[in-house]
Amino acid sequence: MARLIERAITPEVLERVAAEFDRNRRLFVAATNLDRKQVWIFSLGAIAKLGGEKGLELYRKVLRAAASPPVVFPPVEIEGHLFGDAAVRENLLGVGLLGRGAKEHRRGSKPGQVFVIVNGRPDTPPFAVPNALTPIAEDAFNAILSGRMATTLVLAYAGTRVHGYGFNLVSLPDDVPISGNPLAFDREEMRRVFDAGLRLGRSPDPWLRRPDPSDQLGPWVIGFFEQMDRMPR
Repeated sequence: MARLIERAITPEVLERVAAEFDRNRRLFVAATNLDRKQVWIFSLGAIAKLGGEKGLELYRKVLRAAASPPVVFPPVEIEGHLFGDAAVRENLLGVGLLGRGAKEHRRGSKPGQVFVIVNGRPDTPPFAVPNALTPIAEDAFNAILSGRMATTLVLAYAGTRVHGYGFNLVSLPDDVPISGNPLAFDREEMRRVFDAGLRLGRSPDPWLRRPDPSDQLGPWVIGFFEQMDRMPR
């Protein structure tokens, strides 16, 4: 993966990201600081502005850390801290919606829209797990991710509604066969997922306006906002 990132992230890529940063476009990626047990948000645009070998190395490190689930992949050291996949703590980076950094949109302005793209399905299809250490570790991590994702989507929906934003969600249709193991790196499955995403992108309106309930947050959460919609204003 490190070699793949090195081939993809070149000095030219950093120059393009830095140019968009100067146009007031922001590109963020999240990773978990394993030492502090916190999600840290990295501004790839600000890193790209550093430029040179230092900026290029840090940019690549952040991307690798954000895609390195613990146990399965080794952590990445960044400025004296060990980092791993952000999904250890949070599946979704919703800047300005949840937590202490929540921001309201300006009074009288048009409410914003939140678009969530799930690169898979919120529910993982069942499959037999081999009785060996590595597959069991991978499956345990996948179980954590899938359960957390369903809850995160409901929380994101609640956060958008509370702040007056529109919620839009898209994920793979149920008829797209996938193994349920995001760490398999199966070429044929990747092609199927890509083709399905391309078809969805060409659809007039592939978006769902609410997620399914999760095990932790039941139908009452979504039902609460649906009831609010039916109340006279």
